Parts: sequence; structure tokens; C-alpha cells
Amino acid sequence: IPYEGFFAHEWFISCDDDRLIGKENEIRDKLDMTIKVLNDDYRVERSAALTGVMVNLLPTQKFYDWMAANGKVGSQTKFPRVLKKELLESWKSFLSSSN
Repeated sequence: IPYEGFFAHEWFISCDDDRLIGKENEIRDKLDMTIKVLNDDYRVERSAALTGVMVNLLPTQKFYDWMAANGKVGSQTKFPRVLKKELLESWKSFLSSSN
């Protein structure tokens, strides 16, 4: 996503463990470091154009509810791994209206 004149990754992670709520920065740092170790291209981009990483922990039910609201219910449907412009707007709108 565009971020402060560059780009960022914004992660929405399903989490029903109350012990992890409030530890988004710790999770972000661990996730970022792990991907840097596993993926050289990511490591290079993190030092250049990809300047931000954000982590949002959400209850699993939020993902199910959004899928249902978009007619995607059933065992053969999956939450998208990457949300492009329209889907990202729909997702964020859903999150802001469901709080």
C-alpha cells in the first residue's frame, strides 16, 4: 500500500488468543525479521521502497463475517492473501463499520 511517499505491507492476522492482543509491534518485528531472513528480495526492498510494515490482530470471526457479507460462504472459499485496491477498500470499510 502507499505509505509516506513509499510503500508498506499491512498484515491482517487472525488471532483469538487474548495474550497476544497489544503485542502487534512485537509480532510485526518478528514477522519482518523472519521474512528478511527467508527472502533476499524482501530484505532489499525493506531497505529501499518498502518502508513500513503494519500488523493488525483481529478475531477470526471478522474474516468469516466479511466473507459472508461478500457471498463467500462454504468450505471451498478462502480469504484472499493479497487485497488489491477495491477489495482492500471493502475490507477496511467493513472493519470500520463492524467495530
